[in-house]
Amino acid sequence: MPRKNEISTVTSGETIIGAGVKVKGALLSDSDITIDGKLEGEIKATGTVHIGVNGIIKADILATNVTVGGQVRGNIEATGETLIASTGKVTGNIATSLIGIDPGAMFIGKVTMTKTEILSAEEHEANAINEGQE
Repeated sequence: MPRKNEISTVTSGETIIGAGVKVKGALLSDSDITIDGKLEGEIKATGTVHIGVNGIIKADILATNVTVGGQVRGNIEATGETLIASTGKVTGNIATSLIGIDPGAMFIGKVTMTKTEILSAEEHEANAINEGQE
């Protein structure tokens, strides 16, 4: 029988935590995770973490992409994009490359935009010239 606060590891496919399911501890995944239940602890995924409208999360989230349709109390760090749907509520700081907050969503915290490579035409041209000189 699994012990309380045991670390769960998922290696393939999508993980779904349905409504009515409660998880306490760390959830690690090499794929996408959909949570429509309750989770307390931490979430780390190399894919997308999707919090459904019934999802209630008390955890820090580290993932490629994060979408929130339910409630999150904790910090979110996404190397890709973070989206908060109109039904979403986030209390915590967000660090992400791209943010989307739908009308009606609730967000209390700070957003830090991580560096993205957006170069002007002049910067592209200068980089091309510099690379050609090496």
